[in-house]
Amino acid sequence: SPSNISFHLKELEHAGLISAQRESRSIVYSANFETLNGLAHFLMENCCSGQSDAGCGPTELAGSGS
Repeated sequence: SPSNISFHLKELEHAGLISAQRESRSIVYSANFETLNGLAHFLMENCCSGQSDAGCGPTELAGSGS
């Protein structure tokens, strides 16, 4: 739904991953590639390097109840 999309876009903007620019009655969103690259680098170094104690594996993300 549009309100759901707006919520997520606002959260991404708050995190600095995207920026919003109002143009007339529309809002144009664009990616902040420097921040996205930093996030990808962090995830690759800390979550994808085979460290089982990093806290970002499938079990931690999915929860222990499944």
